[in-house]
Amino acid sequence: MRIFSYKRLFKKLIDLDMTNNELMEKAKVSKSTFYKMKNGQNVTTDVLLRICNAWIVILRKSWSV
Repeated sequence: MRIFSYKRLFKKLIDLDMTNNELMEKAKVSKSTFYKMKNGQNVTTDVLLRICNAWIVILRKSWSV
C-alpha cells in the first residue's frame, strides 16, 4: 500500500503565511479530514478537488499582489 504525504501542501501553507484553519475554511474541509491529511491517511478525491480549487484561488491572489 502506498502512503501519501501532504508535506508539500503544509510547507506551502507556511510559505504563504497561511494557517491550517484558513485553508480548511476556503476549501470547506472538516477538522477531522484535515487531521487525516496531517497523519497521512486517505481522504476522498472530492476533498482533494476542493483543496486544489481553493489553491487556484489562493495562488491567483498571491500572483496579482
